[in-house]
Amino acid sequence: MEKEELRRLIKQGIQDSLVGKLKDLKNQSGVQKTDSYLNSEEITEDDVDSFMFYGGGQPKKKKSEKTFTIREAMDNNIKITTSEIKQFETSFKDVLDMIPGSTIVFNKQKNGYSLLAIKKPDGIEAIASGIINMGSRGKIAWSYSIMNGLTINAQNLKVSGSNKGALEALFNHYDSWQKEWREKLNYPQVGAGGVE
Repeated sequence: MEKEELRRLIKQGIQDSLVGKLKDLKNQSGVQKTDSYLNSEEITEDDVDSFMFYGGGQPKKKKSEKTFTIREAMDNNIKITTSEIKQFETSFKDVLDMIPGSTIVFNKQKNGYSLLAIKKPDGIEAIASGIINMGSRGKIAWSYSIMNGLTINAQNLKVSGSNKGALEALFNHYDSWQKEWREKLNYPQVGAGGVE
């Protein structure tokens, strides 16, 4: 399934669900504002936000940038902000620049985001994973873990002069990532690669 087709299906599913919800609300309360939503060809994201979060109106005060805190569990007190997640995902640009024509897909962790930090009985862990797709040259499935280091699984990888530095770039990226997150989580430092 193509990425655009998947996006279209998700958007259509959300729109269908919202239209159903609007019809239910109209039937319950007789609110006439829902007519403009129900009769429109396409419901925009602003319409969804307005109706679902502000009762059909607008927020009282707009902030230029919102920062949300994600709590992994009620008892762990580990916080990751959306800006930290965005910064992490953007940091892969240098790795992708080493592999012309490549793209990256981040796996969603248990918290629904690409990056997860949790408190475990044996210590604090931060994890992330994904796939670097190199088209006809194969894929690199990668996994970052403070406790378990960097894991790479190459699928039909065709090494060429243009992508031979990709594994080293990925290792260097992991090394920087684990040092940064060890510091953020007050985790003991180790040698290169994060493996004790």
